[in-house]
Amino acid sequence: MYEPYPTFVDSTQHIDMWMIMLADDKVMISEWVNEPTASWAITSDNAAADFAARGFQVYRVPAVRSGGTHYTFTNAVICNDLVLVPRYTNPTASQFNDDALAVWQAAYPDKTIVQINCQALVTSAGVMHCIVKHVPAPATGEAPGVYMTSQNDAPTIDPGDLIETTWLFDSPEGVTTADLLLSTDGGATFPTVLSSGFDASPGTYYWTAPDVGTSDARLRLVIRDADGNESFDDSDVSFTITGTSCIADLTGDGTLDFFDVSAF
Repeated sequence: MYEPYPTFVDSTQHIDMWMIMLADDKVMISEWVNEPTASWAITSDNAAADFAARGFQVYRVPAVRSGGTHYTFTNAVICNDLVLVPRYTNPTASQFNDDALAVWQAAYPDKTIVQINCQALVTSAGVMHCIVKHVPAPATGEAPGVYMTSQNDAPTIDPGDLIETTWLFDSPEGVTTADLLLSTDGGATFPTVLSSGFDASPGTYYWTAPDVGTSDARLRLVIRDADGNESFDDSDVSFTITGTSCIADLTGDGTLDFFDVSAF
């Protein structure tokens, strides 16, 4: 989308050395105050204009070079309500420490902004964002997060087929057991237990398709962690099992219910 900086300006060519996303609609981009006509400065300016045209609030923060080192103020760490931003002792860069702090404070008026002396770090081609791994809190809170990665493309399955179901999970406590349930009414109910209590940690499980006839089958995977917290995910779309349909199942959804009576 954007041309990387030349390697003689920034050997990493990492975008976090000159840009950082602040929110869904806010971004901070370097402004080369001492070299405004350089190609890398124009790259930053073009990116800022592009984001502004897309409706983003754009914050510009100084960036300079000195002695072959790229001094950036975008390579920061945002952790909840705390923001760690770089400051430098190099004479060329240090004159912009206060300006950079003011930009960060304007961008995040409700967060605590702390400047960290990164002089020793920046000469190694990167600053704090380059050496920190952000670990987001699970969206499901204490319960393990789970996402089924199979049976989401409306497959057709024959009774007796050996089917692999796969999933991804996110759990600080790890996961223990899982259950796999089958719905024949598009996910309204899941009365059929295909398997229960199997190991959830491999992220894969094989099961044998039952002899039911439905074009509205869905799966539900329930997983648990060691503390007993559980969560589930359903397959995204209905799929077909070409098994034997009950003669009274007039709607052909694999379930006997009021709608079959109405269709009689």
